[in-house]
Amino acid sequence: MQSDKKKVLANSLMYTSGNILLRFFSFLLIPLYTAFLVPEQYGIVNLAFGFVNVFSCIIMMGLQYSVVRFYADFKHDKNKVAQLISTIICVVSIIGSMMVVILILSNNLWNNLLFKRIAFLPVVLLAILISFVSALYNLYQESLKGMQQAKKSVLLSYVFFLLMLGSNILTVVVLKQGATGILTSTFAINLLMVLMMIIDLRKQKLLYFCINKDILKQLLKYSLPLLPHSLSFNISNFFTRIIINSKMTASMLGFYSLASQFGGVADVVSNSVQSAFQPWLFSKLNETSNNNQNYDEIRNLTSQLLWLYGLIYLVIGAFAEEAINIMTNIEYHSAWTYVPLLIMSVAIKSPLHFYQNFMYYHKEMSKYIFLCTMAGCFLSMLLVWFMIPIFGVYGAILADIIALILRLFITKSMLKHKNTIYSFNKIIAITIIPIIWLGITVLPSYVNLFTTWYYSIGYKVILCIGYIIMVIILNKGISKVLIDKLLHR
Repeated sequence: MQSDKKKVLANSLMYTSGNILLRFFSFLLIPLYTAFLVPEQYGIVNLAFGFVNVFSCIIMMGLQYSVVRFYADFKHDKNKVAQLISTIICVVSIIGSMMVVILILSNNLWNNLLFKRIAFLPVVLLAILISFVSALYNLYQESLKGMQQAKKSVLLSYVFFLLMLGSNILTVVVLKQGATGILTSTFAINLLMVLMMIIDLRKQKLLYFCINKDILKQLLKYSLPLLPHSLSFNISNFFTRIIINSKMTASMLGFYSLASQFGGVADVVSNSVQSAFQPWLFSKLNETSNNNQNYDEIRNLTSQLLWLYGLIYLVIGAFAEEAINIMTNIEYHSAWTYVPLLIMSVAIKSPLHFYQNFMYYHKEMSKYIFLCTMAGCFLSMLLVWFMIPIFGVYGAILADIIALILRLFITKSMLKHKNTIYSFNKIIAITIIPIIWLGITVLPSYVNLFTTWYYSIGYKVILCIGYIIMVIILNKGISKVLIDKLLHR
């Protein structure tokens, strides 16, 4: 039992480190893109990747969720696991290829609507191809996570990072191919990762041409209701950026986008931990013996992870000001003011993720997840439309926070007849405390209380240490374990 728990924590650390590296990669590309691309070219790249995010979700059909959930059911039967993975890869390859062909042949009907004044060749064609290969690679990564092959998953993330960095430097800096160079290298590296996927899965005897109709029926019944869940998030994010750009200025959109990079780091931490936690949770819930003991383990680990989230969110939100001042030119320095609020919105996602895990586990509940997501995204877009003209960028962030709170309570309400194990009040308390702590930590920076940066840094460090001490005091069991380990060294 304890070894399983340690495995979750170890996998969480590996996923987080790998994903943070990829996030660092995006940070690294910001000065590269802005230095070697004119604004028009930079806009083309972002528009193309916005299309990729939406179309790749459609190609995957929500099956990235199925592979994790159904592996928990089939993991003791390698033949069934092979049929599961092969069915998913084969179906996505066939359906995805058909979609790509249809989009290419019908480009005259839709290209001008989505990519106005941008030629179909080569930019839009590359965006379509990237969507297809990145969808397959994402499914491969989800398969590795479902099988708890964290080391391989993270190693591939490192390989992907290095190849993308090198290829972008080659195409943008050396060959000066602009947006076309970035898209070409992105397609090439994703295609290479797909070839590595085929080799690896074939080596493990987990991939061959197979479409098990019974498994496929179960997969689609589980995954298709989740497709709007994936799409809604991407569409909502894109809509927010459109409104900021249209109702304010492109500069304000730049500030928001920069601040969102820090919110994205916090989001990566949460998603990485969930990648390790979710398969472990499903396995625990599948065990028919020692239910009470398993429930206690789930509750305890969830509480510990929420406290850990809080510390990570606190550090990111507290020191975003210093990070932005170091990384960017002076005209971007004010962007830090949006980061703490963005971090708070990510913090609200944490309890939402833990409750949504139970909707993923209960297969009959999966079809309701998209209702929660769509309701939240619809409210977010509605609030964004009205609040941005009044509150500016803060209005966009507040709209997202309000929508996330709505999603949390809708999810909790839908699970009222299921045993979700957790104490809702405790989960909310552990979530709110770090948010309040972050507010206290950054308030002096908003009012310019400190005249020198080292006073500000010292204050923030003290508050972060104070948070750690508070967590240890509130979790006496954790502190006792730490003391015992120290005494036995």
